[in-house]
Amino acid sequence: MAEKRNRMGPIPSDPENHITEQQVNGLVILKKFGWKLVCVRRAPDTTSTTIVRNKQEGTVGILESNGILKITNSLKIRKRKKESVEELEMKTQQLIERMSHLSHIGRFF
Repeated sequence: MAEKRNRMGPIPSDPENHITEQQVNGLVILKKFGWKLVCVRRAPDTTSTTIVRNKQEGTVGILESNGILKITNSLKIRKRKKESVEELEMKTQQLIERMSHLSHIGRFF
């Protein structure tokens, strides 16, 4: 799979522009069941796609804009450079914390 990120990481540096309030709320709940944020696919002409993974079950899903998880087998995810479970956990937590600092989202946490 060709590199399309142009040196951007799999999780955007400005998540508030790509992830909805409902997705953050869903991620908070899913995190308790072993789901981790894998990437946010950003497309200039469409809405972003938020991808999560449950390594214990070996499943991948799309976190819909309404915060509902849609499990799918048809996603192709680029292999990462030895990113550990701890790193995914840290990035997921950083995203939740960053989003919770926004005034309109912070009241939900």
